[in-house]
Order: sequence, then structure tokens, then C-alpha cells
Amino acid sequence: MFGRGARSLLVAALVLGGAAPTAGADIDRSVTAGGLRATASPAPWHLEFVHGSSAVLSERPETGLGPSGTLGFATAAGWWHATRVISERREGADYAAELATTDPLGRTMGVRLGPDSEGVVRVQAAVRGAATDDVTRTGIAFAARGGERYLGFGERSDKVDQRGSTVENYVAEGPYQPEENALIQAFVPAPGFHPRSDATYFPVPWLLSTAGYGVLVDNDEASYFRLASDRPDAWSVEVDSTRMSLRVFDGPRPADALRRMTARTGRQPRAAAPFYFGPWIQPRDDDSVATLAKADAPASVAQTYTHYLPCGDQRGRDEAARTRSLHGAGMAVTTYFNPMICTGYAPVYDEARARRALTRNQLDQPYEYRYTGSSQFLVGQFDFSSAAGVDIFSRLLGEAVGAGYDGWMEDFGEYTPADSRSEDAAPGR
Repeated sequence: MFGRGARSLLVAALVLGGAAPTAGADIDRSVTAGGLRATASPAPWHLEFVHGSSAVLSERPETGLGPSGTLGFATAAGWWHATRVISERREGADYAAELATTDPLGRTMGVRLGPDSEGVVRVQAAVRGAATDDVTRTGIAFAARGGERYLGFGERSDKVDQRGSTVENYVAEGPYQPEENALIQAFVPAPGFHPRSDATYFPVPWLLSTAGYGVLVDNDEASYFRLASDRPDAWSVEVDSTRMSLRVFDGPRPADALRRMTARTGRQPRAAAPFYFGPWIQPRDDDSVATLAKADAPASVAQTYTHYLPCGDQRGRDEAARTRSLHGAGMAVTTYFNPMICTGYAPVYDEARARRALTRNQLDQPYEYRYTGSSQFLVGQFDFSSAAGVDIFSRLLGEAVGAGYDGWMEDFGEYTPADSRSEDAAPGR
């Protein structure tokens, strides 16, 4: 997948580049990918996906101030939707067009449709105009079918069928019980806490419909599925950006759409070792391991939770002796790393600061923030777009591997400050 900056440049080049014949010219407005075909209508603008003679997805025709409607974008004043094609062109197998919108400032939208792979069509859209700073979201709505259920969305603890919900795709702590939220908010950094029932550490912006299609959002920014929550005959998808990139996956069965999605995005590889599948434990000491052995209770992995990061808890401990002991008990051994580093973890923090290995604040200084665990401390955060950040972090991982650890838990990326900046200019969000 492209990085955020590269994808933005790609969308701009695809949507904005090249001479564009006016609408109404003799032009093919359909895109075919195997059995799935996307067809655009120019006046009024309308987008539909079909398989054979059967409609798979049909864009809602509304152009009001709400999110349910044609391709559009939101500002503080409401939603502005596409109305008609101003100009259009073919570029190989792709169809590209500029669309007029209901925006009183006259801003338009560029859209590009193209085949992604067999049974998969990609849709890319971007807001066009002299100023887009007030644009908060880009989105599109489709007709919802009666009895249609919406599955997928990654790791969710609240429900399986999300029809009637608005699902947020954002990495955050939780979910917690409502009565716990005030306590959690007191010590979790704001970027890592969204008090929602659908909060998750592992969101996937992937909708799988029981009607036999799937939709995957390719943006990195937060996104939202309104699943017949505002009105029962429509669902919409929105992205916190001036551009949107998504792919539509054909069925005809839900399993077929899921197969196509995993073929494009990657499938879980075979486990590297049998111990992955056995019971994992967090031993307090050697006595707890001996107690398990005496009871003939099987265990395959011991997670020590020695925090190499953020604060270097391995210092002063014989971690090699500990891993030898646990290996001797027949277990693999894993440890623990955060992407942060405590300001008091000398001399490593001092080196990271001097080498610009940490994310920066608006004053171009290392972004330091308060982290609460068993105690409170200040931390910086490694910048993984920085060669120095990768080097120092890798060196600490190497220290753990050298001590005999078989792996580690990576945690707390969700605490990344939204207004931090990386060397590659990517914002924290």
C-alpha cells in the first residue's frame, strides 16, 4: 500500500491530470473487473455496481445537507453532494470525471473508477477547489436492502451484525463499561481513548454484506460506516480527509467477497512454530512455573512483560538466565516493547533525542507527553520514518533477542499524539 503522502500525490495525478473532454461526448462510462461492472451516469450523477443483470450496489441519489447521498464532502455547514458530470475522459481501462456539486463555493469533485483485480473495482475521489481547509470528511452513500446485515470491521466487542450502528475505524483503548469511562479518561492520553462501545485496538475499515459484496476503505485516516443508522434505506461511508479511496468486492456469496479481499490485502501465514497454539501464561516467578508442571498443566509460551520499553526495565536483571529457565521448562518466551521511551532512560533517550529519532512537536522539539502505568513518567515516541529511530529501536529489540527471547508484544501505538510530526511529515493521526 502507498504511504499517505504518496497516495495523495497519486490521487491528485489521477483525478486532476490530463485534458478532459466535456460531458456528453461519446464515452464509455463503465469499468469492468471480471464479473463486476461499475457504471456512471452523467446527469444526474449516479454510480452503480452490477453483476450480470443484478444490482450489487447503487448510490443514493439525495443531495441534501446530510451524509446520505451521492459522492460528496462535509464542512461545518453540512454536506455538499455531486450533481452532474462537468468533464470526463478514459485513460486505458479507467474512467475519470470532474463532478459539479451543491457546494455554494463552487468546489467540485474528481472521481476515478478502475479495475483493481478480478471482481474488484477501485473508486478514488478528491475535493477540488481553491480552498479545502474547511472540508472535514469525504463520503458516499448507497441503498440498503431490507434484511441486509453488515459484518466485518476487524476486532469488535459490541456486536457481530452492525446494522443500525455507526462504526468508527480508529485505533483506541477499549471498549470499557460506561461507568468506567471517567476513570479511564483520567490516565489514558486523549488520542488513545474514544469512549464508544465499538472502540477497538484493531479496526479494519471493511464492510462485508450478507447480500454478497464487500467494501474496503483504503485511507489511513479515521473512517466511519453509518449502517442504516440515520435512515433504514441507506448506509454511508465517510473518511476524515479531502480524498477517499475504496474498493468494492464482488460476491456473489459473502464468502466470495471475503476471499477476494484477503487475496488482495494478505492472508495470515502459517504459524512459524507449534507453540503459537498452546496456552500462554504470565508467570510471576519460577514457583508458578513449577506449580503448573506439578499439576501437569500444559503451557507453551511464557510472557514475562519485562518492559524493555518504555523505561528499560531489563536493566540490572539477568534476562538471559530467565529465558534459559523458561526454555528449560519447555516454553517459548516473549517480552514487551512500547513505541515510547522514558525521558529518564539514560543514555538511550539522550541518544534518541540527539539523533532526531523521536517524533516532533510543533516547535520541532521531541514530543514528550505523560504516560501512566504503575507510575507516571514522561515519554518521547520513536519516529519509525527516521533512520535513527529504526536503528535505536532495532538495537533494543536485538538486546532482547540476544537475551534469548523468542519474540515480544508490541503495544500502545494508540497513544500517538495526533499533532505530532514525523520526519516524513506524516501527522500523528
